Amino acid sequence: MINRKVIFFLCLGLLVLSLPGAALQTVPNTPTKPPDKTKSHSSNNTVQMADIHDIKSLEINGINPALFWYGVLGFIIVVLAAAILMYWKKQKKTILEVEASISPEEAALNMLDDLHALKDSDGKAFYFRLSMILREYIRHRFGVGAPEMTTEELLPRIAELELDSRLLQGVREFARIGDPVKFAEQPAETETMQRHIEYVRSFVNQTTPVSVTVDENKTNDNVLQ
Repeated sequence: MINRKVIFFLCLGLLVLSLPGAALQTVPNTPTKPPDKTKSHSSNNTVQMADIHDIKSLEINGINPALFWYGVLGFIIVVLAAAILMYWKKQKKTILEVEASISPEEAALNMLDDLHALKDSDGKAFYFRLSMILREYIRHRFGVGAPEMTTEELLPRIAELELDSRLLQGVREFARIGDPVKFAEQPAETETMQRHIEYVRSFVNQTTPVSVTVDENKTNDNVLQ
C-alpha cells in the first residue's frame, strides 16, 4: 500500500513539472517578407541564420527552456525524496520488528555484555549507558516509562512494583552513586562500576518471568541432546 506522504510528494512533483507550461512564450506571427534580391550575399546569410533561430524556437513549442529544465530537476528531486522516505520507513520497520523479536531480558543482557568496554574509560558515559539499560528494561518488563522519568519520579514507581526488597534497595543505591557521576562528573571507582553491572544483571535475571526461564532451559536441553 502506497503511503499518503509518497502520493503527496508525487503530486507535488507533477505540479512542479507542470509549472513551465504556464510560462509559454508567445511567438508573434509576423508576416514573412519576400527576400530582397537587391541585397548582398551577406544579407542573405543573415536572413538564413534568423530563420534557423525561428525554427529552433518553434521546436521547443514556445516553452521557456530554463523553466522547463527547472521543472524536470524539481520532479527528479521530489521522486528521489519519496524513494528515500519509503526506504527509510522500510528500514525503520525492519529495526522495530527485530527489536520486537528480542525479549527485554535478552536485549538488556546483550547490552550489559557490551558495556564492559566502557568500564575502564569514562565513568560518566558508563553510568549513562548502564542507567539507560536498566530503565529500558523496566519500561519493557513492567510498562513503566522509566526512560522519561527523573530519579525522584522513578523510585516511587519502582517501589510500587512487587519486587524483592534487596532489589529496591539496590536501585536506590545505584541512583545515589550513579547520578552524581552522570550530572556532577564525580569520579567513579572501577570496583563500584563492576558491582553495579552485576547488580543490573541480577535485577534482570530475578525479574525475568519464570515461564521464560523454563522455556529457555528446555531449549538448551534440546540443543545439548
